[in-house]
Amino acid sequence: MPLIMMGDMNGAFKTEKYLHYPDYNQSGHRVLANYLMSLQHAAGMLVDDYGYRDFGLSEIVDQRGPLTELMV
Repeated sequence: MPLIMMGDMNGAFKTEKYLHYPDYNQSGHRVLANYLMSLQHAAGMLVDDYGYRDFGLSEIVDQRGPLTELMV
């Protein structure tokens, strides 16, 4: 799912980046909840879980925490 971020939330996010993640259930794949947790971390809400886990994904897929490659 393509997402566009505009702005850096007062310096919380790295800008001018293009991120491409592997396909479903591949090592390095991330879920939308990781993006939403990134927004929460930028707003000062330090959570590591969001919504329900996708039990169809194997354990190699990290469904916890924000997208660290996006955060400053």
